[in-house]
Amino acid sequence: MQLNLGKTGFKAALMLNGHGVCKYVKHAWDGAGVRVAADGGWKKVAAEGMKDPTHVVGDMDSGGCGASGVVVRVPRQDNTDFMKCLDFLEKEGITGDLPVGFALGGRLDHLMTNLRSLLHTPTIRPILFDSTNMATLLYPGTTTITYTPLYTTKGIGIIPLTPSPTHLSTPPRASASYPLRRRPWSPPPVSNGTSTNRRSGTSHTRLGRPATTARTLDPT
Repeated sequence: MQLNLGKTGFKAALMLNGHGVCKYVKHAWDGAGVRVAADGGWKKVAAEGMKDPTHVVGDMDSGGCGASGVVVRVPRQDNTDFMKCLDFLEKEGITGDLPVGFALGGRLDHLMTNLRSLLHTPTIRPILFDSTNMATLLYPGTTTITYTPLYTTKGIGIIPLTPSPTHLSTPPRASASYPLRRRPWSPPPVSNGTSTNRRSGTSHTRLGRPATTARTLDPT
């Protein structure tokens, strides 16, 4: 499986109403054909000088009705605006990796709900960003993480999500500060080990069960 953090040309991008956005997500947003802001997230987009959203989705309790673009009001409160945006994008036929800006930081309950929402749609894998962090899901199998100067990193943390042990290993030839050799992990332990080949800009992670990865960026 690939997690390409140098990819451009996303079909869609999403902006929430949290804190912080990095250069990579700005670039992904401006190049996307479908640009969705969650309710008041359009104000964060405007403040950063990015392109206007094509759609604003949510319950419109944060000023979303004043935005440019198509306003999609979803008044029900059993889902968050983030979940409503994911549902909207799924109906629009969007699949695969989805860059999400202003997704971390701020209120703790919002942060935890955003992380939980990584599992909301099976066909879309959100990649959550603020100005210095990224979080997304890694699925069983081998994942190669690729990055570019638009997206630089200081390290990777892997957090098991399942009660059964997660086996994590790095390839023998990987340039890793802390090589991992199929060590079994179960929640709540957290790994802050890094497996990064800085010359080629790739990281290789082999997982036995689902986990989430959190990454700290160099501010750009």
